[in-house]
Amino acid sequence: MRREGWASLGRALLLGSLVGSALVVGAVQWVFQGELRAEDYAPGLDSLRIEARDGRLLRESVSATGARREYVSLPEMSPLMIDATIAVEDARFFDHHGVDGRAVARALVQAIGARRVVSGASTITMQLAKLVHARHRRSLSAKLDETVEALRIERRMSKAQILEQYLNRAPYGAGAVGVEAASRRYFGKSSRNLSLAEAALLAGLPKAPSELNPRVAPEKALRRRQTVLERLEVTGRASAEDVARAKREPLALSAEHTEGVGMHFTELAIERGKGLGANGGVLHTTMDLDLESEVEALVAEHVATLRAHGLTHAAVVLIDHRSCEVLAMAGSAGYSEREGAVNGAIALRQPGSTLKPFTYALAIEKGYSPVTVVADIPTRYGEVDGPTFAPKNFDGAFNGPLTVAEALARSLNVPAIRAAGFVGAEVLLAGLRRFGFTSLTEPAAHYGLGLTLGNGEVTLLELTEAYAALARGGVSCAARVLDAESTVAPTQVVSPTTAALVTHVLSDERLRTLAFGRNSVLGFDGEVALKTGTSSDFRDGWTIGFTDKVAIGVWVGDFGGRPMDHLAGVTGAGPLFRQMVETTRRRLKPGPLPKIDGLEQVEVCAASGHQAGEGCPLRRSIVTRRAQVSDEACPFHRALRIDLRNGLLAGESCAAEHVSKRVFEVLPPKFAAWQAASGNTPPTRYSPLCPRAHTAVGGLMVDRPRSGETFVVEPGYPAETQAIELGALVESAPESVSWWVDGVLVAEVGYPYSVEWQLAAGRHRIEVSSGEVTSAPIHFEVR
Repeated sequence: MRREGWASLGRALLLGSLVGSALVVGAVQWVFQGELRAEDYAPGLDSLRIEARDGRLLRESVSATGARREYVSLPEMSPLMIDATIAVEDARFFDHHGVDGRAVARALVQAIGARRVVSGASTITMQLAKLVHARHRRSLSAKLDETVEALRIERRMSKAQILEQYLNRAPYGAGAVGVEAASRRYFGKSSRNLSLAEAALLAGLPKAPSELNPRVAPEKALRRRQTVLERLEVTGRASAEDVARAKREPLALSAEHTEGVGMHFTELAIERGKGLGANGGVLHTTMDLDLESEVEALVAEHVATLRAHGLTHAAVVLIDHRSCEVLAMAGSAGYSEREGAVNGAIALRQPGSTLKPFTYALAIEKGYSPVTVVADIPTRYGEVDGPTFAPKNFDGAFNGPLTVAEALARSLNVPAIRAAGFVGAEVLLAGLRRFGFTSLTEPAAHYGLGLTLGNGEVTLLELTEAYAALARGGVSCAARVLDAESTVAPTQVVSPTTAALVTHVLSDERLRTLAFGRNSVLGFDGEVALKTGTSSDFRDGWTIGFTDKVAIGVWVGDFGGRPMDHLAGVTGAGPLFRQMVETTRRRLKPGPLPKIDGLEQVEVCAASGHQAGEGCPLRRSIVTRRAQVSDEACPFHRALRIDLRNGLLAGESCAAEHVSKRVFEVLPPKFAAWQAASGNTPPTRYSPLCPRAHTAVGGLMVDRPRSGETFVVEPGYPAETQAIELGALVESAPESVSWWVDGVLVAEVGYPYSVEWQLAAGRHRIEVSSGEVTSAPIHFEVR
């Protein structure tokens, strides 16, 4: 070849080498200067795990990709899991830069010799690239793409970051993506707590997740585990002794979780979790899973027993009122039952009489006491020329005068309306909202005084929270279902003394027998405070209360609003409430309800609320402040001299053989109609068979108050509650008498000729007159 030819060839080779070098350099620069898309390697949203208070799985909602996934950092994983993965997937992981040349050469030689693929050459980094970009095709171009991406990954990430990404993205079967989800799915524990055998089993699954699923193919999974353990020993990542021990370890999978228990509870937890920004990860609830399971079974059993009476569903809420944590919540007779997906714990229903304790608590705050006397007599409320209503008691009867304690214990409607009127509709509504009844959103005028009888709509959860507040000494209790929920700053809704007074009434077994009789399903050996309620037409039955540790709420009824067959709160909800008390007491050692200093049990007259005298036929032992009981003898029960010949009053001049002393109930004027209807009216005329007495002028005499008596105006109590009765003894039966105080006419009244007069400080003179006849004056003092 001529010299020119050699020169041309040389120039061509040089140019080719330069071009080739430039291409190689360009390719290298293209690989290493290419950027990774940050969003491709972001952790992404996890699936959402809802766990009981002890960490057991309650429910798991899949992530946006449809997988169960929980991203954890590398330090949170067991080193055994990391070693097992490296040993079986990429033993030279720390020695290459994304592509393992030795592995590629080995795989190529084996494939040529066997004329099939014997071993793979993909590194962990290459597998990560494949997982991130979800490539499923097995072509040369796909492998080239993975190789390029692996080189870029190694350039941009540390080995620890690569391992963390891979272990959180690898598929482990049964819908579990990532080692944490797999560990919980198969072994019921976090990946940080895996044994060597468990780690080896999981590390072997990504090769064929479906085929090696240990729940479906345990033999295959165990054979794969053996392979991984052998690789751990060969690569020096585990000792021969540890490997031998791990090979002998039996496959112990956790019980497979089946969703069903606590569905209403977890739905509420998920809803509240959204408010905390929890769209993935783990929600730790306050649920006691064993207690929840027992509660749901008891609810289903109870509904089945009473279904023939129109009771189709029931709901229960249990709150630890010391921490305000919800321990259990059953929203229906069964989530899969007809209408069972409705959560009765948060459904709006009419509460019947269950709001009465709060009405009386607010009334006590304003001046009532457990021994305050309220009138259970026919009363009409409303505007002149406007709509009116006349409340009636459940049994349709009226009981006359009785104490607040008895009125509440017997759940009487008329006294409750009277207490609500004393409090005021606006104050009542505001107080109920402070107790936690946020569902009462209408203005006070919408509900009126009937709110105390349950004409509004509240939830079982709100009711249980409110009763928990009573158990906490009047301190509000915003129930929590999640550990992460911030504790709402509690407020003192009513004073500790008021809460204690109401609690004593609700827990008094003797008072409770007045409402339910002896041997009631709601009779307890220990101290349990409770209240029942029934809405109109028996559409809802309630029993709400608390022990020393747990507030218990029970509702029964029908979600469609269909009436039950005369099932009231005590008969419909009471038996289930009793089961809840027994269940929680069995799990939590029972104790006494909290006490407060300054209260004592006092025996009072059931009608007057004063200290019981010899003539009082009915007595009640009521816990109250001693100062709230008047030292004055009972004014309602008096021993009157009766002429045995005609039953009329006997004057002082009547012969002893014709006179007998008998006790009569002498009531204030407002009870006159009720007393007349009951046939228990004392005589007011003097017997004409007796010589005329000289103690009365013209047959008239002031009988009450007595001359020389002194009365005291109690500071801090409403003026309208501090009054005395003006009573007369009348020989004839005039249509009316006139009452004069300090020469001023204060009232004209008919039979039985008595009236209440509001106390005013000073010395006073009282006279009673009829026509032209005026009694002798009596004098007394008010301080």
